[in-house]
Amino acid sequence: MKNQNIGNFCSILPLPSGNTQLEHHIMRKLIGIALIIGSLFLGYQSYHKITDNSTSVEILDVEIGLSNKSEKEEGYLYAGLAVLLFVGGAYLIKK
Repeated sequence: MKNQNIGNFCSILPLPSGNTQLEHHIMRKLIGIALIIGSLFLGYQSYHKITDNSTSVEILDVEIGLSNKSEKEEGYLYAGLAVLLFVGGAYLIKK
């Protein structure tokens, strides 16, 4: 009785169909698309970190600009990672 239950459970599990080369090709494409989507998100975040980190204050007709250097550096780091993710995703899709 126990062996029959195990057999029924195993038939539910997705087993390799024998065409693993096609499965690997599809998986590479899906991972590549996910990397490109991640790179777009990181690029968007980096743009906002670089552009939205400065503030200016005007006192007696003198404008004083303040900038958060660490936020800007973090934005450039995000931009670099976005480029790497995009290149990696494009490589996986093309391959």
